[in-house]
Amino acid sequence: MPIGFSLARLRWMLCEAYSPYGHHRSPAHAEQLVRDFVHELPGQGGSAWSFASVQPDFLRSTGYYNREEPLHPAYFDGSGSDTATFLDRGLVCYLLLTNGSP
Repeated sequence: MPIGFSLARLRWMLCEAYSPYGHHRSPAHAEQLVRDFVHELPGQGGSAWSFASVQPDFLRSTGYYNREEPLHPAYFDGSGSDTATFLDRGLVCYLLLTNGSP
C-alpha cells in the first residue's frame, strides 16, 4: 500500500472514525500527530516503510457489543473502528491495532 494512502488512513482514524467518546482531532492536529508518528519510524523519516491494512479478525472479541464473557486474550469488538495496520521495512515490522470501544 502506498505510504500516502496509509497516512490518509491514520488521519481518518483521528478525524472521522467512530469514537465512543464522541471526540475527534482537528485536521491540523491530526496532521501533526501523523507527521510525528512517521518521523519516529526508524530510517529515512518513514519513507522506506510499506503499509498494509489487515482485516481485524484474528483476535477474540471483547464481548463489548454482544455482552458475552470474552475468552482472553481479547482485543477487537466488531465495531467499524477496529483496525489493524501492518508496517514493514525489511526485517522490521510493526502491527498497529486500534479498537474503537472504551
